[in-house]
Amino acid sequence: MTHLPGPPHGQHQPYEQAQAPLQPVPPVQSRSNIGKAIFITAVIMLVFGWWFVSNSKRPAGAPVSPVSTVHTVAYDIAGSAGSMSITATSPTGTEQASGRALPAHLTYQMESGAFAYVSAQNEGEAGSITCTIRVDGQVISTNRSEGAYTIATCKGRVP
Repeated sequence: MTHLPGPPHGQHQPYEQAQAPLQPVPPVQSRSNIGKAIFITAVIMLVFGWWFVSNSKRPAGAPVSPVSTVHTVAYDIAGSAGSMSITATSPTGTEQASGRALPAHLTYQMESGAFAYVSAQNEGEAGSITCTIRVDGQVISTNRSEGAYTIATCKGRVP
């Protein structure tokens, strides 16, 4: 049997481990903060770019026009049919109703560029239906149909 150098058999030497001094760990920036910084920078650049482009196209001293204008849009349905079904666009979407009496009048506040549409169908065996769309009192579309179950449709863009 071979002996290894060290303390005699049965005696133990205390185990010593070198302890390195603790070093402070630099804070790690979280990915969410980096993402937020990139997002905020991108938004600022987009706003500045939009402002620069919109101001570079108008002559110096010209007033800034509003982005959109609100108009009064009126749908008028008249005729000799007993009842009708109606479909119309509104600022919140499409509205439908059936069994409506004539005449009918619907009014909405809509922005420039909005699509105005109204359709009215005769629900009876005879009669006529006329639809009209007015924007701020000016007619932009009118149409008439006559006969059983016929449809009058009006459409246009709000100026």
